[in-house]
Amino acid sequence: MTTPSVLTNKERFLLASQAEIDWLEAQIKQYEIDLADTPLTEQDDTEEIQTNPRDAQRIKLEALIQYNLNTASIGRNLDSAMLAFNSLFPKDADEDNLKRSRAVESLIEERDQVTVEVMALLSELREARYELGQVQARSRQVQQSNRETLKAIREAQERHLADTDEASTQTNDDLALQQSKESLEKLEMSRNALMGLILESNIDWTNNKRWRETMLMLGDELEM
Repeated sequence: MTTPSVLTNKERFLLASQAEIDWLEAQIKQYEIDLADTPLTEQDDTEEIQTNPRDAQRIKLEALIQYNLNTASIGRNLDSAMLAFNSLFPKDADEDNLKRSRAVESLIEERDQVTVEVMALLSELREARYELGQVQARSRQVQQSNRETLKAIREAQERHLADTDEASTQTNDDLALQQSKESLEKLEMSRNALMGLILESNIDWTNNKRWRETMLMLGDELEM
């Protein structure tokens, strides 16, 4: 009498599958052991290398290209060094060539020195022009002040001549004289200030018509 199985069909299937998996893993391990124990011969190395001939050729080609690039770079560096060496130490250099080279170097140094001197002179010229402009501006201001003072003096004189009343004339004369004296004092101060500015600025006024006339005008005595 057959004993009924206590396992279901699904459980039996799982057990059979697990047994098959275990057998396959055992076979794989055995193959690994066999391969590890078998020594690799020279023929096997050759066959392994020949399996990828394109990779080997690519590696050789890359090495050859890198070698050519390095060779070209070294060649260019050598050419540059040789050119510089020949320029500094020419093979056909003689005493005349050396003398000419020294003469050229001397001229170059002289040119550089002259350039520095010219630049310094230009800087001084700019400063002198600026100072001259400042003096001319102050001179125009003083001249304007002088014109206004002279105008005030003339107006005072005209007022003095127009007044015919004796008492009023006496009073006006005193006032006009006082105003004239004050105006003359201001004008004298302005004149002295302008002459001082011209002299301090070292302007060659004797050779300049405009400045010469100005100095002569300032040198005239002021009269009522």
